[in-house]
Amino acid sequence: MFPLQNKKVVITRAQNQIKETSWLFKNLGADVIEFPTIKITEPDDWSELDNLITNLKFDLIIFTSTNSVLFFHNRVKQINVDLNFDKITVLAVGFKTAELCKTLFSKVDLIPEDNSSNGIIELLRDYDLRNKNILIPKSEISDNKIYDYLKSKMANVYPVIVYKNSLPDKGDLSEVIDKIKKDKIDIFIFTSPSTFKNFIELLELKNPSEFFNSSIIGVIGKTTKSEIEKFGIRNILIPEVYTLENLAKTISNYFKKE
Repeated sequence: MFPLQNKKVVITRAQNQIKETSWLFKNLGADVIEFPTIKITEPDDWSELDNLITNLKFDLIIFTSTNSVLFFHNRVKQINVDLNFDKITVLAVGFKTAELCKTLFSKVDLIPEDNSSNGIIELLRDYDLRNKNILIPKSEISDNKIYDYLKSKMANVYPVIVYKNSLPDKGDLSEVIDKIKKDKIDIFIFTSPSTFKNFIELLELKNPSEFFNSSIIGVIGKTTKSEIEKFGIRNILIPEVYTLENLAKTISNYFKKE
């Protein structure tokens, strides 16, 4: 008997990431509904990044997601800029981001224990960042917490948008939206605050706490958990180590105990 046999799981990642997560839960016996609540696209204008990587030398680059790595790498290749990573410190948030940095840049130097803004701040607390040039490839909805901290350490900080994180076309998802509304869903997976907020918007939920009352929510990271708790939702599972594999184990163990 698989631990998630006969359990219906809704996966809400971006389209380019959803298959891997879907496979993970299907292998545990779950009936998976793929519901991409995020649309990932290139920015409308690359000029800011192009100017920065052409005219400045960076001491540190902070990658907070696999998307930031992929879109940054693709643009660097596209405009044929030769970045000397031997002289750049690479900080990657999360195991998957770190592995991708190793694959594409042949290195990763720093990985925070906590996959969050607070984790980055704690990791860099004892570093002298005065006058260091720091690049942060990001989405347009990323918060400014890391930027503000690095500025307080007298660093030269350059946050630059390398991908857009937007709401998918609701019309393209009408069938799966109807299915989610009609079926009894046992588990919802949210990997970021935006996956959750977009879910609410796409389903036009007036009372999210009531909607999720009889389901379990699995999340990656404290930031996502905090965002969901703002709506009065408490039935949330979060792994000690913020990976999807560990989240799958946490959810499996929950249902085994049940």
